[in-house]
Amino acid sequence: ERDNRHDSAVQDSPPTTTSKAAMSSTVPRPESPSTVPEIVVSDDAQNEAPKPFEPITTNIPTGSLDNLFDPENVEFSKRGSMLLGGSRANGKVRHAPSFRSLGERTPRPRPAAQSARLTALSAGARTLSTDEDMLSKRVRSMYEHGDESAADWVSILEEEEGVDGEGEQQDSANQNADAQPSRAYPASVASTMGRSDARRISFIQREPREAAGGMEDWQDVEGEEVDRYGFIKKVASRGSSGHSNVPPQNADSGMHRVTTSLQLAADSPRRQRTIRRAVSNATKSTHRRRGSRQSTAQRASVYSSASGSTTTTATTSRLRYVSNRLPHNRQRRWMEEAGDMLTAPPGLEQTIPDQENENAELQLALKKKEWEREEKWRKMGKVAKRDAHGGGMVFDFDTRNGKLISRTWKGIPDRWRATAWWAFLANSAKKAGTGNPGGESEEELIEAFHDAQEKSSADDVQIDVDMPRTINSHIMFRRRYRGGQRALFRVLHAMSLYLPDPGYVQGMAAIAATLLCYYDEEKTFVMMTRLWRLRGMGHIYSNGFEGLMETLEAFEKDWLVDGEVARKLKELGIISMTYATRWYLTLFNYSIPFPAQLRVWDVFMLLGDVDLDVLHAVSAALIDGMREILLLDADFENAMKVLTSWIPIRDEDLLMKVSRAEYRVKRKK
Repeated sequence: ERDNRHDSAVQDSPPTTTSKAAMSSTVPRPESPSTVPEIVVSDDAQNEAPKPFEPITTNIPTGSLDNLFDPENVEFSKRGSMLLGGSRANGKVRHAPSFRSLGERTPRPRPAAQSARLTALSAGARTLSTDEDMLSKRVRSMYEHGDESAADWVSILEEEEGVDGEGEQQDSANQNADAQPSRAYPASVASTMGRSDARRISFIQREPREAAGGMEDWQDVEGEEVDRYGFIKKVASRGSSGHSNVPPQNADSGMHRVTTSLQLAADSPRRQRTIRRAVSNATKSTHRRRGSRQSTAQRASVYSSASGSTTTTATTSRLRYVSNRLPHNRQRRWMEEAGDMLTAPPGLEQTIPDQENENAELQLALKKKEWEREEKWRKMGKVAKRDAHGGGMVFDFDTRNGKLISRTWKGIPDRWRATAWWAFLANSAKKAGTGNPGGESEEELIEAFHDAQEKSSADDVQIDVDMPRTINSHIMFRRRYRGGQRALFRVLHAMSLYLPDPGYVQGMAAIAATLLCYYDEEKTFVMMTRLWRLRGMGHIYSNGFEGLMETLEAFEKDWLVDGEVARKLKELGIISMTYATRWYLTLFNYSIPFPAQLRVWDVFMLLGDVDLDVLHAVSAALIDGMREILLLDADFENAMKVLTSWIPIRDEDLLMKVSRAEYRVKRKK
């Protein structure tokens, strides 16, 4: 209706022929008729003063998207959330579970260089599926919290990197806090863990029987039940307290399987070698019944006689015995008398801890000899670096010094063993050069170790399966998910990521556990990587074990050729792969006693940078030590039992003398 009235008013106005421009300038616009209503808007706000201008506060990027998503600015959390400048891109803040806030959490910053290392760390690793990633996180959470039930704590699996624990906490997290006790180390303990991430030690509270920073578990074990290397000599049966039910065991053999013939040889006294004629036994039994051929052959064994005095073996004449005492025939002497390494040295047969009074003088003499050797090594070492924070000194040794090599064959004092091993491999790393495999610095490897803890590995489940059976008779590795097992898992986890080819292999656990007896987890990782890249272990553990097959083939052709044992084994159809595989994969960890293993490692750390001849020499020495048993017990079954058995070496000095003789003979060829 309003439109119609407006149209009628326009039609009543007089028409004109003036142009639009002239009309706009000369003719005023006609007023609206009175019939058109006037619209008036009433607003009380018109009387108020105008408000000042308020600009938009949102930051609008003026550059391109390349700057926004630059690799130096973009990071990702464990769960895959994008982080810009260290905070979540969506601006939401999630609060930590209440049991986390009870611990001392100091998250490490993640600079751009760390993101680059994480990318390089996973460059050779395959992409994990969702299930593999979840399993890895669950396994790592169990070792992180020292509890198998940690895998069921959903709040732990959903945690984000960069959470500081401030603000209001969720209801579900409060319920977990009520059900789960506080698991926090005191600051004094956290400060003694070196560079270890505080996030990994803030969950577990030390128990009264845990010593050495929580690495050792002394529950149900007394000091006299543990030897100098940390192995438990006898353990009482325990209930369900989280400990391994290890039965009482001997300190030498432990849980290892020893064949009967080797055990009899180790229990018998050492033969007295002499050029004198043996006393006739004809007068002792004039009416002795003649035995069968089988019993006669059994009595012919050098280990079946209860007497400790024999003339010479059937394979060594008196004339040869005398000639072996000449200086130029010393190496031949050690190889022919190698069987004595299975028996205790003269004067040490009765060295038993229960007879301290009777052996007090002997024990004191051994200690004095050890003190003298320690002083000799102190004079050979040169201080290379002093830690400004009180972390001790780093020593360097001249690895080309003949006196150092000779004393290494004789054994490094246990007090100097960790220092010497570290110096030997560090010297090889310097020779490799920066930028080459094995030439990485200690700082680079330690940073790589920490970076690897934030990534998932497909081998974590298998590592967890192998953990309980890795030298569980040691004071460090007897407690599930706690103590040394936590450090061992983190080292193997990092190795599986840092060396994706071949990843984790079962034999690695024994090597890493031995190193953890002398180093913390960070330095153990450094030693492991240098062993793999500078001592030929990477060749042995190559994908498909092609390097291992080549190594064993070289051992048969170059070290066992034309020998009596080699001919016998060839006659029985036994190849080195059937018995020597474990020797090389574990560096004799599961084959000889721990003190003898350390003596082998001493020389391997020093002379293993050229080739694997040290391992070949020790393998040949073990064959020499079992020569008479292998030649007498000549059937296939007995020979395989002896070769695959744990070898009870009781004279480490003789083992290394025979190994050095084999090493020198082959080097001359």
